[in-house]
This record gives sequence, structure tokens and C-alpha cells, in this order.
Amino acid sequence: MADDLKQELIDYGLSIGLDGIGIAGVDAVTNPPQQKDFDPSDLVSDVKAVIALMKAFPEGVLELDEEDTYTFLTGFGPAYLTLERELNYIGNKIVQLLISKGYDAKLIEVNHPFNRKEQVGGAQLHQPYHKAVATQAGLGEEGIENLFLTPEFGPRVLLASIATNAPLEVDGPKLVNKVAIEGDRAGLEACPTSAISEDNYPPYNFNRNRCLWGIMGGVKSAGVDEPPYDWTNAEDAMDKIDEYRSKYVKFDELLEWDKAIGWFPKCVACSNMCTVGKEEE
Repeated sequence: MADDLKQELIDYGLSIGLDGIGIAGVDAVTNPPQQKDFDPSDLVSDVKAVIALMKAFPEGVLELDEEDTYTFLTGFGPAYLTLERELNYIGNKIVQLLISKGYDAKLIEVNHPFNRKEQVGGAQLHQPYHKAVATQAGLGEEGIENLFLTPEFGPRVLLASIATNAPLEVDGPKLVNKVAIEGDRAGLEACPTSAISEDNYPPYNFNRNRCLWGIMGGVKSAGVDEPPYDWTNAEDAMDKIDEYRSKYVKFDELLEWDKAIGWFPKCVACSNMCTVGKEEE
């Protein structure tokens, strides 16, 4: 019965647009290193499994010219938001299927509002908790850039998760140490804000505030790769947003895009340059 339900969920998810789906064990993703305060039982009291959902970006979307801000904003921005909405929609469809079969299920959306102070590591396309779930569900592994890497698409995917009390067989972390390319540092070296270090391993080699300078638009609007000292050393750089919006007119203008169409990362340099999942030319 449980195997039949799992296969039905997989077949259904793939049929409505997912590019990957897997099952993680609850214990493995409760208070994981990436998101130390997250417990799926807060969403489903008798939770038995967490489902990882994955959808890939259309080819070439992340490679849009980052030097041309207008092209990047009008090309990548809408594509990111469309994919986010599609994945959340698919996740809700799977939740409804589980509910129709008598189970409880809750969608953890692509950009579920986690407590940043409990996050360790990062990377702009993949929420820390979703990376932990997708790794334990056998869809890929976390690479040196703190990106979630898949064999087929590299980091060029979005992730969501579902907590459920359905009795689903766990897939497990079957792709750990099998996806990241040994010696590949292209994504790490591409980071304009030097948010990633080789001195430690994910998720402990990542400076969240430095990354936020890029993904919130500091690099594009201020034309400065190195984040200001007070931004880098803030407990939470997001507390400095209003201050820097007033300092840089272009920063304020850039963030107005979020009001117009929704939030999306303003820098994807590491994902763009990462060679995992790219066909050799």
C-alpha cells in the first residue's frame, strides 16, 4: 500500500511538471545543520516523511547577461518568479492528493519565511532547509558553493518540500559524493562578493551577509562588489536595507522591481558559472 502510494505520488508529480521528487526521513531533516530551528512536526504533528520537490529552469535562463541589468531583470526575474509559482502550485496539487487519501500534508513553499538567524550557509536559489530535504531525498547533494547540485541540471533548479503523515518509503541520500565535480571551483570563484570560502565545508563556508549584498541588488545598484563593512558585520544585513536604499538611488529603484513583480535574486553568478550538469561543448 505504501509503495503504491509513493509511486502514485511520483508519477503524478512528474506528470504535472516536476523534474524530480523524492522522500526524506523525518529524523534526518529535523533541525538540520542548514536550518537549525526547523522541525517538520511543527507543521504536521504526526509527520512521517518529508517530500522533496524539484523543478528545473528553462535552458539558458541563468546565463542571461548579468552585465546588462535591464536584460537580466526583464529576462531572469520573470522566469524565476514563474518557476517559483509553478512549483508552489504543483506542491499544493500534491498536498491536495494526499489530503484526498486521508493524510495530512503541508507545503513548505520555495521561499518559506525561515528564521535567518538559525540558518547556516545559504545560496540564492535554494533555501537551506530545502537543500537538506532534497539531499536526504536522493535528488542530489550540496556543493562547495552551498548550491544544491543535481546530476541532470546542476544547481539550475528550484526546490520546495512537503511534510506529511503518509507512510512513504524513504529514498535516502543516495547521491552524496556522486554529483559535485572534484576540483570544480568555477561557481565559487565567480561570486562577486566573495561569500564562499574554501577554508571549510558546506554549510560552514558561507557568509550570508556577503551573499545578501549580491542577491538584494547591492552589486548591481552600487557597482561595488565588496560589501560595506557595516553590512558585512551586521548581525543580519537585512536590517540595513532601508539605510542603503536611501544611500543609493539605484538600490531603491532596483528593489522597486520586487514591488512590481515579486522578489527574485539579483545575482546568480555562482549558479551560472557552476559546470555541474552542463554539457561539455
